[in-house]
Amino acid sequence: MGRIFVVGVAACLLCLLQNCTIESNKGDGLRVRSSAEPTVSTNTVKENKGCGVTLKDSGGQFVGNSIKGNSGGGISAEGFYGVLQENSVQGHVR
Repeated sequence: MGRIFVVGVAACLLCLLQNCTIESNKGDGLRVRSSAEPTVSTNTVKENKGCGVTLKDSGGQFVGNSIKGNSGGGISAEGFYGVLQENSVQGHVR
């Protein structure tokens, strides 16, 4: 499993983020925006100072991720037109 500290996805139609740990960022753990449509599956997004996952004006597939213990909440979605399925979201401070 990889360990990732900062992830931002924009203008990506065929990106895949899978089996990674995204943790301990000063802001959001994962931010997807600007019509990006990645496939994000079986990752752990934890203990970030911002939101675990922020989705803004984007799509994609978010399946089977564990999102936990983020200071800004679990998932924030504005203008999201993709799929959120079977994600575990727990233990956030907001």
